[in-house]
Order: sequence, then C-alpha cells, then structure tokens
Amino acid sequence: MLKDLFAVTTTLAVTCGLLLAACSGMTDAAVPTSDEVALDQARARWRERGSLNYSFKSVIDCYCNLEIRAPKTVTVRNGVVVSVADRVTGAVDASGKRLAIDSMFALVRRELALRPTNALIEYDPLLGYPRLVTSGMPESDAGSFIQIDSVVLLPR
Repeated sequence: MLKDLFAVTTTLAVTCGLLLAACSGMTDAAVPTSDEVALDQARARWRERGSLNYSFKSVIDCYCNLEIRAPKTVTVRNGVVVSVADRVTGAVDASGKRLAIDSMFALVRRELALRPTNALIEYDPLLGYPRLVTSGMPESDAGSFIQIDSVVLLPR
C-alpha cells in the first residue's frame, strides 16, 4: 500500500511539474494589452479611411539636432515619403527625416514592446493615425515626442 501511495504521489508530482513547466511558457504577452488593442483598432481605421496619398504636418521634439526638430510638412505618395519641407522656410529637407503614417504604426508597436510604461500614444479618432507618440523619460533618456496633425488625403 505504501508503494502504491508513493507511485501515485510521484505521478502526481511529475504531472504537476509538467503542467507548471507548460504554463510557464505562457505569458501575458500572448494576450494583447489595451495599448496593443488600441493600436490595432487605430490602424484598422487608418486602413479603412486613410489613403496611400496624403500630406501632414509634423513636429519632433527630442535630444537631437535642430534640423530634425524643425516643423515639417510631409507629402506621401503610394505610401512613400516623397517630400519633406520646412514649415517655416518652405525649404526642402534633403535628409527626409520623417516617416509615412504606416511606418509610424510600426514605430508605435516597437515603442509599446520596448517601453510599455513610458509610451504615451494618442490616435486621431476619425482617421486613426498616431497624432502624438511620446516615448522614453525626459529625466533619464531625454525622451521624445512626435506630433502629427493636419492630415490631408490627396487624390491619386
């Protein structure tokens, strides 16, 4: 009888160990966070109402050079940035340091994965594009934000 009890206890312990090992591979990452759900919903709105041809105004604030931080007007054709112009002078920015909105969604997803507690994202309620992407912490890594507004959908 003691031998049977030992066998049952050993089997139970091994089974519990296997179940725990299997469950340990399951993380909360498998369940989308509310930020990821908001991102997916916003991206769906953009795809539904957006366009591959549009322009928008953009401001970047970061611990970076003034040229990057200058307010810009960005024009996108077929999903590709074709023009970046200084909003004050009208001069074309040859560096083109701006992303198309589809690339902004990828940036948001990366920020949510890397720094979920330090990313603040606001989406346009109608078109879904990221209006404000704030990441990092000013006190430790200087942080940054990207603001997009005045999106105009352009004809083909």
